[in-house]
Amino acid sequence: MLKYTIERNNGKAYNCYRIPGIIHTYQGSIIVYYECRKDLSDWAAIDIGMRKSVDGGKTFTERKILVYGEGKTLNNPVMFSDNNQITLIYQEEYSRTFVTKSFDDGNTWSKAVEITCQLKTPLYDYTVIACGPGHGTVLSNGRYIVPVWMALNFENKKAHRPSIISTIYSDDKGETWHFGELIKDSILVNPSETVLAETKNGIFINIRNENPCKRRATALSKNGISNWINLSIEDSLPDPTCAAGMISIGDDMYFSNCKSENSRENLVLSKSTDFGASWSEIKIIDSIGGYSDIATNGNNKIYIAYEHWEEGNKLLNFASIDI
Repeated sequence: MLKYTIERNNGKAYNCYRIPGIIHTYQGSIIVYYECRKDLSDWAAIDIGMRKSVDGGKTFTERKILVYGEGKTLNNPVMFSDNNQITLIYQEEYSRTFVTKSFDDGNTWSKAVEITCQLKTPLYDYTVIACGPGHGTVLSNGRYIVPVWMALNFENKKAHRPSIISTIYSDDKGETWHFGELIKDSILVNPSETVLAETKNGIFINIRNENPCKRRATALSKNGISNWINLSIEDSLPDPTCAAGMISIGDDMYFSNCKSENSRENLVLSKSTDFGASWSEIKIIDSIGGYSDIATNGNNKIYIAYEHWEEGNKLLNFASIDI
């Protein structure tokens, strides 16, 4: 396993780097994108940065700022790689949603287009909304889909709870967006940051939530936007209430998370060979972890971008794993 740090504070422009996402592009590059925070707060002044590798993760370019927040909070960036188009979707101040695209492997990007009006829903009058985080999923039918979480709290409009989850989707390559159904059940206590993967059985969702059992929740939908079934707590996936990563490769699914009930430690890679019915740990990535996301070259490599605490410094690490 190749593993090293790609971002650290060093007392320079940003206080910390958080909320990583990662994609493997049509041209064979790896792009890691993330929040560049002026302080640790979720409501800090935040820009969106990226680094790119063209040699399979052996080296990465210098940091490039994709979007400047200009003192505002930019949060939870999510990218899709679809042939020669890369799409980035993100929120500003947890309320306004924007989309920008690249057609040259992430080197240049179009002017961001606001889609906030497309994401107003009578289903839930949210005060906070955020995508993913992590990467978006391009389904076999061409649909773009990403999970979202929303909070409704008129007494404190910056609060992240009480919360609920759904998905948003586009059937025209990110030009227009729509809401799916709300995903709700009594077992989901303040569900939030969620990941998706397409399987032969349908779209599998893996849910961060605050159930006291400290386990992930999972469910399945044929189309990823409605009729979610088999919503349950997954006993084999302990979780300290933290964001995670998930992808599918053929008939297998891979999942990265901090496999602990207590703290953001023991970052592991788990595998399911039965479409999410069961999971087994296959690799310890790091003894200390945090948010993580996964990409693949579609063949024999998994790439992971993840947070790592070191002496009070929030680092951003990269790992490449043979499977």
